[in-house]
Amino acid sequence: NCFIFCCTNGHYKYNPSIFNSWMKILGKVDNSILFLSADSELVKNNLRKEALARNIKPDRLIFGEKVSYTMYIERLNLMDLFLDTYPFNGMSSSCDILWSGLPILTLTGSTMTSRGGASFLQSVGLESLITYSAKDYEKLAIDLGNNPNKLKKLRQKLLDKSKLDLFNIKKYTSNIENSYQKIYAESQVGLTPNHI
Repeated sequence: NCFIFCCTNGHYKYNPSIFNSWMKILGKVDNSILFLSADSELVKNNLRKEALARNIKPDRLIFGEKVSYTMYIERLNLMDLFLDTYPFNGMSSSCDILWSGLPILTLTGSTMTSRGGASFLQSVGLESLITYSAKDYEKLAIDLGNNPNKLKKLRQKLLDKSKLDLFNIKKYTSNIENSYQKIYAESQVGLTPNHI
């Protein structure tokens, strides 16, 4: 009977800025918790101390142990909303998260490592979960945490994976082959390299 935010990105991607946002979110969504990955007691204790310093009870941080891949995907099904890290978004883990049916809220920036989440969300038609400032990231997380029915509609989009570009390997293969052919054709006529 609570709202479960989570982040299973490597804990080395947690930084004071994103952690501040997470604590603000927990402070504005009653009866919510944050499920995190952390594989050392030192990390867990430090995160608990940092939560307390921000007036959040440390027991609202739940730490998951490493489990098998199958169990990892099953465990994601228990969560309500994935909070992406910034400026280093989840990359390959984002595919797993979306495959499990869990929506991701991301904050995007100008670097490749801060745009991965946006790219994945665009490929599954969830552009509404892409934010461009910490304020908007927090505001949207708080809104979804306090209005779980909005989140249910977003989760519905992840149910039929055959309709999602992210999981359409034939379309991906065709697109990348076409891009390679275009690059080759342009190089053969002496054009300078260009974005494809």
